[in-house]
Amino acid sequence: MPSLGFSRPSLGYGRMIRLVPAFFLLIAAASWGGVSSSATAASPDASRDFVQQLGEQTIEILSNENFTEEDRLIHYRALLREGFAVDTIGRFALGRYWRAATPALREEYLFLFQEFVLDIYSKRLDGFSGMSFVVTASQSIDETDTMVSTEINGDDGPPIRVGYRVREIGDKLFVVDVLVEGISLIVTQRSEFASIINRDGLEGLIEKLRQYTKSN
Repeated sequence: MPSLGFSRPSLGYGRMIRLVPAFFLLIAAASWGGVSSSATAASPDASRDFVQQLGEQTIEILSNENFTEEDRLIHYRALLREGFAVDTIGRFALGRYWRAATPALREEYLFLFQEFVLDIYSKRLDGFSGMSFVVTASQSIDETDTMVSTEINGDDGPPIRVGYRVREIGDKLFVVDVLVEGISLIVTQRSEFASIINRDGLEGLIEKLRQYTKSN
């Protein structure tokens, strides 16, 4: 993660960050509350195809030798916007502080959070050429979500297991959760946000996100 005052978890987190393509690391949660009324069950087959397509699109961007660095970043951001429920993720990352925020602060936070994650992971994607992944399973886990299991394969270690929690919102599928070797990355992000808020207040977190956005 970028320097917003966040701590780094242990248990091999650094190795996973280096090895797993960034769009697979955007979101993770141990549990999700407050499911939107517009969310419906995502079928295992459709969810499997959806994750497979995300992977293939990423590989296509990485392997296109005609793209400039700017071209790739534009395509990465578009892919992330299309495949991930960023607003849902942002609300979860803010946790109970979402309820305390004013409508104006919520709007600014969601804009800054989206820019924050899109910028970070679009740039990181460029470092993962030569890697591949395979979908190994897809199964419903509750009334709204399906978990798609995959393995990420690189040249310098054993495969890494990554699970994608897929939800249908409206008439589209979105990734709302990613677990890497069982480690929930968004829960860590949520904890780090809470730590900043406890120390500097909600405005302190917003200011750090503003500074990041301005400098990138």
